[in-house]
Amino acid sequence: MFRTDLAEELRSAAPDAPGIRLERAREMGISYSTLTVQNEQGAEAMGRQIGRYITLRTEQIWLDEEEELARKRAVFSSLLRRLSERKCPTPRSIFVACLGNAALTADALGPMVQSRLRISRHLRTPALRSLFPARDLSALSPGVTGQTGIETAELIDAAVGLVKPDLVIAVDALCARSPDRLCTTVQLCDSGIAPGSGIGNHRSALNEETLGVPVIAIGVPTVVDSSTLLFDAFDALSLPENEQTEALLDPDRHFLVTRKETDLAVSMLADLIAHGIHCLCSEERAS
Repeated sequence: MFRTDLAEELRSAAPDAPGIRLERAREMGISYSTLTVQNEQGAEAMGRQIGRYITLRTEQIWLDEEEELARKRAVFSSLLRRLSERKCPTPRSIFVACLGNAALTADALGPMVQSRLRISRHLRTPALRSLFPARDLSALSPGVTGQTGIETAELIDAAVGLVKPDLVIAVDALCARSPDRLCTTVQLCDSGIAPGSGIGNHRSALNEETLGVPVIAIGVPTVVDSSTLLFDAFDALSLPENEQTEALLDPDRHFLVTRKETDLAVSMLADLIAHGIHCLCSEERAS
């Protein structure tokens, strides 16, 4: 009944399903979990592809002092590197698909990340290349289908065909089940992404099968379906189940809700993600 893009929240609906393993850990005082969908049974129970889903708890990052921010950047960069090594140990070229709508703050994560990236693929002379990361970095912020009339996946596929990267990183805003997750969680996964799926606007998937190269998806939940808030309120009021269901299914009561700090939070999370991508690009190429 509830919309969410977060694997950890989906798992709570089927905690004992076979083929799913959840591990929790802390590094430098920062908590994260790794959920592994191991086989088709687990994929069917979760409604997600086989792969690894890492959930990093950034908490209220907009309130952090610089020392805390540095720890979160370090942990995120480390998790991204480890996930990348499993999919593509020595990428020479990385392409970032920065998804979303720059005109809508809650959907602007991808475009914000793109504005912070130090693009280097077009720099060919040795003098210039020495100033930039070891790995080629390119990016595209294609907007949304309502702006271009073109499927986002088609634009990304065309760009990937031109650039021919070794690894694609897709960045997008997500939908959560719990309001507590909004702008306080970053999810990384190695199974790709289906833009708009969390809000019921299903578009073509971006994954290794569709693009022909490994894909890592990075997402931040920025919206929650208002039906979730209604359900929690009805549950607290102990309303009869039939009245709850009738209200939750009323299409006039469905809205996407974000938090008041979203503009600042998305900007800081974009900084975090761009930093992690730069760290990945700066690692020395294998000889």
